[in-house]
Amino acid sequence: MSVSPQRSAPDAPSELHPIQAFLLLLFWAFISEVAIMLLLPLLGPLSQGVAVFLDPVLLVFTLILPIFFILYLPMRNRIVAQKQTKAALTLANIRLHEEENRLQAILNSTLGAVITLDAKGIIKDTNRGFDSLFGYPPGEMVGKGIDTIIALERLMGHSTFRQHPENILNQWVGSVIEAEGICRDASRFIVELTLGKYLSGDQWFFTGVLYDITARKQASKSLDEAYTELEQRVLERTWVLEEANQKLIQEVAIRREAEEKQRLYGKVFDNAGEGIVITDADARILAINPAYVEMTGFTGSEVIGANPKILRSGRHGASFYQEMWKSLGETGQWKGEIWNRKKTGEVFPKWLSINSVRDDAGRTSHYVGVFSDITHVQATEERMQHLAYFDPLTHLPNRMLFRDRVTQEVSMSQREGTQAAIFFIDLDRFKYVNDTMGHDAGDQLLVQVSERLQKRLRQTDTIARMGGDEFTVLLPNPGEGQNIGHLAEKVIMDLKNPFMVADQEFFIGASIGIAIFPDDGVDYETLTKNADIAMYHAKEAGRGTFKFFSPVMNEKTNRRLSMEMDLRKALEQNELVLYYQPKIDVSKGLIMGMEALVRWMHPEKGMISPGDFIPLAEETGLIVPMGLWVLVTACRQVRTWRSMGWKHLRVAVNLSARQVQGQDIVRQVADILADTGLGSDGLELEITESIAMSDITRTIGIITEFRQMGLHISIDDFGTGYSSLSYLKSLPLHALKIDQSFVRDLVENSEDASIVTSIISMAAAMNLEVVAEGVETEAQLAFLAKHHCSHAQGYFFSRPVSAEAFLELLQKQPKDE
Repeated sequence: MSVSPQRSAPDAPSELHPIQAFLLLLFWAFISEVAIMLLLPLLGPLSQGVAVFLDPVLLVFTLILPIFFILYLPMRNRIVAQKQTKAALTLANIRLHEEENRLQAILNSTLGAVITLDAKGIIKDTNRGFDSLFGYPPGEMVGKGIDTIIALERLMGHSTFRQHPENILNQWVGSVIEAEGICRDASRFIVELTLGKYLSGDQWFFTGVLYDITARKQASKSLDEAYTELEQRVLERTWVLEEANQKLIQEVAIRREAEEKQRLYGKVFDNAGEGIVITDADARILAINPAYVEMTGFTGSEVIGANPKILRSGRHGASFYQEMWKSLGETGQWKGEIWNRKKTGEVFPKWLSINSVRDDAGRTSHYVGVFSDITHVQATEERMQHLAYFDPLTHLPNRMLFRDRVTQEVSMSQREGTQAAIFFIDLDRFKYVNDTMGHDAGDQLLVQVSERLQKRLRQTDTIARMGGDEFTVLLPNPGEGQNIGHLAEKVIMDLKNPFMVADQEFFIGASIGIAIFPDDGVDYETLTKNADIAMYHAKEAGRGTFKFFSPVMNEKTNRRLSMEMDLRKALEQNELVLYYQPKIDVSKGLIMGMEALVRWMHPEKGMISPGDFIPLAEETGLIVPMGLWVLVTACRQVRTWRSMGWKHLRVAVNLSARQVQGQDIVRQVADILADTGLGSDGLELEITESIAMSDITRTIGIITEFRQMGLHISIDDFGTGYSSLSYLKSLPLHALKIDQSFVRDLVENSEDASIVTSIISMAAAMNLEVVAEGVETEAQLAFLAKHHCSHAQGYFFSRPVSAEAFLELLQKQPKDE
C-alpha cells in the first residue's frame, strides 16, 4: 500500500525573541510619547488642561496595535500549527494501523502457512495458516528455531545449518524446497517451502510460505500404482492374441524397418558433407544432393538429365576417361583425383569415387558418384611440404633441404669436374641479444641476418638456417680460393654492421668456416662437418673472421673431442680436486681466507692445466655442474676448518659466465649453504669484470640478492674490463681484486703503479676492500702495504695447495678465541 506524503503547513511568520519584542515596545512607546508631545501644543490653551488626561490615553491606544502584531498573532499562529501537526500525526497513525490490519488480514487469509525468520533461522512471526497447519496456538512458535517445525536432517546442508544458518537460508531463497514438517503433536507430513528475503533497517529477514503437499504426494503415488496395475491387466489380456498377431507384427516391423532405412538413406543423402550424384546406366544424371550444389554451383534443374561431363575442366585427356570407364566395367568401381570446373568457371581438385549398381539380372542399372573438394587438403600438403623443407622463421631452406641441394651439387660437380664450397656461419654475441631482449627480439635479428645474406649472395647459391644462430651456404662453381675468401670477408662485413631491433642498435658479427669440394670432402656429412670444424677455429682465432678447413684442424678437433669426453668422465669419477691459495691480511700478515681453484688429475696424463680445460668446460656447458661441485666442496671444507677453531675463514669461489646467466644461481647457492651448514659470512663469490658488465641490470639484481643473503661479493681481474665508475657505484660490492697483470711490474713500471694506487684510492673512497693478486716479491708487498692495500695473495705467500697442505699453513697461526 502506498501512502501519499503529507502537505506541510504554511510557514508561520517568524516570531520575535522576547527581549526583541520588549525593546520594540519600548521603542514604539518612546516614539508615541514624542508624537503626543509634538501634537499637544497644537491644541493651544487646552493643552495644559488636557495633557494630564490625554497623554496616558493616547499612549495606551498607540500601544494596542504593536502588542497585537508582536505578541498576539505569533502566539495564535503557533497554537494553530500545533493543532495541524497533531491532526496530521493522528491521521498517519490511523492509516498505518489500517495498513497493518489489511496486511495481517491478507496473511491470515492466505491458504499457506507464512513465517518470518531472522538471519539465524529464528521464527519472528507467523500467520493463522501456520498455526492451523502445525497445530500451535497463535504466537507460541515466535522465538523458536525453524528446526522445530522442519526436519533439517533430510535436507542438503543440514550439517552446517546450526553453524552458518544464514548461508543455508540464502541457498534456499528462490528455490522450492520439499521437506518434512513437524506438528505440535510430533506427527510429520510433507511440506513445500518457498523462501524470500528482505532488508529491514540494517538486518536481513526471510519470509517463507509452506504448503501441505501430503495429499498431492499420496495421489501421485496412487496414480502410479493404478497405472502399473492397468498395464499388468493389459499384458494379461494381450498374450492370448500374441500368437495370432505375431506374423502381422513381423510384417509391420519389416515394413517399418524398410521405411526407416529409406528415411535414413534420404537423410544421409541430403546431409552428407560429400557431393553425391546418381546416374542411370547411360550416365544421365538422375539426382544430386545439396553438397553437390554447394561445391559445383549447379542446381538440380540445371544438371538433371545432363551428362556429368558438363563439369569437365579440360585438364584430363581422353585416355584418362577411357581408363576410368575400363575400371568401372571390369571392377564396378573407380577412385582417384580429378579436376572439375564449377559453374563460375573456377577449376578445383576433388577426390571422386564411382560405384556401379546392378539389378537382379546382374546388369548395370545406375552409377553412384561420391566426391569431396580437396582444395584445402592440397593447400595443407603444400604447407606441410614447406615446413618439412624450409625454416618457418626465415623461410630459408632447412637442414634437410640443404642436404638434398648439397648432394645434388656434389653429383653434378663430379660429372662436370667443377668445385663447390660450403660456408658454415655462426653468429657472434647472438645469445646476448636473445637473453637480454627476449626470444622475439632474437627472432627479428635472425630474420634480418637472413635478409642480408640473401642480398649479398647469388640466386644460384643456397642459404640455409641449420638451427639456432647457425647458417650454411652452398656455393656452386665458387671460383678460386681467393674469390671465396673475398666473399667470406664481405659476408662478415655485412654482419658487422649494426642491427636495429626493438628500436635499439646491436652489433653482433659472425665467424665462418669454409670447406671445398672435392678437397675437403665428397659428401654432405664430411663437407658440413669440416666446415663446422673450420668455423670453430675461426672463433678461437678471435671471432669475426673466416678459416678454410685443413687436415690439421681435424686432428686438433679430435683432441678437443677426446678431452671433452675425458672431462665428462672426470666429473662422474671425481677426478677433479680443489686447491686453495691463501688470502693474507697485509697489515697483520695472517691468513684471513682463501680462493678455491679447481685442478684436474687425469689418471693417464697427470695434472692438466686449468687453461686447457676451463675454456672447454665453458664452451660445452660442463662449467655449470663443475661450478656447483666447486661450491659444494669448498663450503664443506671451510665449514670443517671453522669448526676446528679458525672461525673467521672465508672461501672465495669464482662464478662462470654460464652460472651468472643461469636462472637458478641464487637458489642453488642458498641450497648449498643450507646443505653444507656453512654460514653465509663464510662464502665470497667472485665475478669477473667482463661478466658483470655484460648485463649490468641483471648483475645488479643477482648481487643484491646475494648481499641480502649475507654473502661477500667481489669483482675479479678488476682493471682488465671496460666498466665505468657509474656502473661500478651501482654494484653492491664488498671488494675489488686487482689483476696480477698490474701487480707484476708495479715496482718497475710507473704506469702499473699509478693504476694500482688509483684502484686502491677509488676503493677506499667507495668503502671497498682491495685484494692484490699475483704478489710474488717482498718489494711488491711493501708497495701495497705502503698504499694501504688491505689484502693480497700470490706465490710470495703460497702457491695453491691441497686441503691437507693448507691445514698445515693454518696450524702455524693462532685459532680464534
